[in-house]
Amino acid sequence: MTVTKYFNLEVEDSVVINKDIITGADVKMLAKALVLCSDATFENGKGTGDLTEIALLMFGDDLGIDRKDLTCINRRVSEYPFDSSRKLMSILSSDKGKLTVYTKGAIDNLLKISTHVLEDGCVVPITNEHLNLYTKATTGMTSMALRTLGAACKPVDSVVKESDMEKDLILLGLVGMIDPS
Repeated sequence: MTVTKYFNLEVEDSVVINKDIITGADVKMLAKALVLCSDATFENGKGTGDLTEIALLMFGDDLGIDRKDLTCINRRVSEYPFDSSRKLMSILSSDKGKLTVYTKGAIDNLLKISTHVLEDGCVVPITNEHLNLYTKATTGMTSMALRTLGAACKPVDSVVKESDMEKDLILLGLVGMIDPS
């Protein structure tokens, strides 16, 4: 699995492996969420765990994210594990006491539970236009035989129950992955 495209309200672009990619903060936030919602490892060209999650770690690397630093700063407090009926995984992360839920999963399910989007660095209420843009981007990626996966987040004031993690999220974007096998 390899992430080959990404989309958010800032840009839709292709990922060029092992090249310096200049991206905005919104794309870095998308990659941060995907990296933090991964239980895989990838070091020195070798990965362990789910191939999809390894691809997400590599996407973070391609965007210049320091995964070691990111995971040291963002301590995982709790997790709502992936479930095939929800098609989502969520974690609660603490960054110097600031709590944030990060969720990754099927974009159609994320669209149902997101109330806001990240647009040009601002959190704004989700509109029909936003929904249409995400639907169009998802359709475009799937027509290229890419598997899509989205990410969302939300700040919280205190530790939340699993059932409250996946409500009123801020949609960050989606990625398209190709399975070369």
